Amino acid sequence: MGFPCLRLKGAFFASQDDRSKELIVKLDRARVAELVNTGIGKPFAPNGRVFKEWVMIAGTDEDLWRHLLSEARAFCDV
Repeated sequence: MGFPCLRLKGAFFASQDDRSKELIVKLDRARVAELVNTGIGKPFAPNGRVFKEWVMIAGTDEDLWRHLLSEARAFCDV
């Protein structure tokens, strides 16, 4: 991805864009769509290619980030 990433069992589940400081997390496609549709997140599309199981979260809401990181970790721990 080009960013430092958090891994679980060798799989990436979260990162942060160095430039924008946005959180990037891997979640179920339906959850990503929900976050994008509600305006909480935006599609993660490096180089114009949308990653359907990844979402970018702007801002620095610690509670939201903590919750989404937990979701992402659980999603990748399946």
